[in-house]
Amino acid sequence: MSKVIENYVLKEVIGSGQYGKVFKSTHQKTGQVFAVKVIKLEKFKSVPKLHEFTNNEIQTLTKLNNPNVITFIEMLRTSNNVYLVYEFCNGGTLEDIIKKKKFLNEKEALVIFQQILNAFKSLFKENILHRDLKPSNILLHDGIIKVADFGFCKTLLSPQDLTQTMVGSPIYMAPEILKGNNYNIKADIWSMGVVLFEMLFGFCPYEDKTIARLIGQIDTKLLQIPKSINPISSKVEELLYKMLTVDPAKRIEWNTLLNYPLFEKSPILNQPSLNIQTQQPQLQQQQSVNSPLIANQNLQNFGNKPFTAANTIGIQQGQQPQQQQQQQQLIQNNANAKKKNDVLDQIQASKFQQVKNFVNIRNKILYQVKALNNILEINVEEQAPILSFMLMKNVSNQTENLRSQISQYCIQEQENQQVQQFSQIVSKEIDFVQNCLDSFKEEIDKLIQYNIYFSSNINLKKEQTSIGVDYEYFKLCLIKYIEAIKNKYGLNDLSQISTSTSLLKYAQHLNEILNCFLIDDYFENQLDPKYNDLDNQSKTSDMTSITPIIQYKIDLAKSKPKPSDKFYLYG
Repeated sequence: MSKVIENYVLKEVIGSGQYGKVFKSTHQKTGQVFAVKVIKLEKFKSVPKLHEFTNNEIQTLTKLNNPNVITFIEMLRTSNNVYLVYEFCNGGTLEDIIKKKKFLNEKEALVIFQQILNAFKSLFKENILHRDLKPSNILLHDGIIKVADFGFCKTLLSPQDLTQTMVGSPIYMAPEILKGNNYNIKADIWSMGVVLFEMLFGFCPYEDKTIARLIGQIDTKLLQIPKSINPISSKVEELLYKMLTVDPAKRIEWNTLLNYPLFEKSPILNQPSLNIQTQQPQLQQQQSVNSPLIANQNLQNFGNKPFTAANTIGIQQGQQPQQQQQQQQLIQNNANAKKKNDVLDQIQASKFQQVKNFVNIRNKILYQVKALNNILEINVEEQAPILSFMLMKNVSNQTENLRSQISQYCIQEQENQQVQQFSQIVSKEIDFVQNCLDSFKEEIDKLIQYNIYFSSNINLKKEQTSIGVDYEYFKLCLIKYIEAIKNKYGLNDLSQISTSTSLLKYAQHLNEILNCFLIDDYFENQLDPKYNDLDNQSKTSDMTSITPIIQYKIDLAKSKPKPSDKFYLYG
């Protein structure tokens, strides 16, 4: 039996949140449909801020009169509950649309974004910060966008007024909020940029599970616009750069944004309704270019997206977004002969190739650091500390050599501002990699110290006191480690291999370790240059295909002579 509160008949639950449930309801006298949020009075006692949040929302929505802002009707109260009555929206949320379609085409996204802008026009006029804009808080009714959930909103005295409270959803929060710095009304511009990005590509520009690592990504990873997923126009690409500028002082101003020419002939106050098809488009790219290379929690605060030369040259802090867009687009389209010539007109071929080489080495180092972390984390075989030590030493040498080469190159190109900017970015990463390696070394030293077999290992003692890496001993440690895991988990016999998740995990781990030993061959001959996600390219869900791949790589590793390249310091 339906519950009746005054004139509202509460029917099915259409949503639930941290503080209560939302019911679809019908007014007994008019038959009009409403949404009623039910909050237990006990919640107001257990969550002291809830009273403030509720008052914020009621006062703000009462003040605003905008077709793209949810309408608040009234508040009712009984001995047990508080009831907040809103207009009913029959089209679900923007989050629902993104889940169904994966991403929207540019026109669909801009129709929605235009209406979000119109909603925020009223907020800007009243100096109101929303502070929790995200797709799940953007509703649709008869094709019209309705911005909702104003519980975290805050009214400022002026657009320049600052506040400090951290509220909202981290992946949509502006960097200044995440870092606990003062922020103003421009923080909502960042959130709107994230929402627009997510509509266009199906994921957020920066994603991670902890705030610390999220801040690390934003600070160290250049914004990437994956046009291979959705070929957006240069105008929209430029807008994304302007909204997702880390420094709020350089972020696009509200007045400029509210009057931004999204369409050729479409003023902001025109309200086109949405006619979004639910057919799911086929992704043009299977791997997300924003997928992190290093996902483990031990590698926090690190810019872990693989670089390409395209996203290191010409896209610099301090440049205007329009310059960023122009230069990135030129290089990203270098498969096209004309575009390539345009790029080479700006960057001499020899310099561009040198930077590409540095980027390639950087990517190899990051891949090996991740693998090293996985060896220590899994730690299923007693050979793990020795292999970890050899790999750690090898990567450490590569890291120092890269640092030295970049330093020398910067001296040669000291007048080239782009090269200097590139050097700063990679040097910051190198410092972090070295810190990771130092941390790994401490852990490895402890594991070796407390093992009697290791303390009497002559080859290991030599490695602990030498700079270079004994290539044949490194190979021996690798083969021993791999054969031990294969025997331990039955990875030799195809007929005995099931679809076990753990078996697949160990098979993928062995494949990853072999890729580290064969790192040059792996990057040159096995990676698909179309995709930036190095991690997922080394994985496969088919055990019957990964087992022969592992065996092939083992045979290749056994027969592989010591590389002649002095970069690796092999002895």
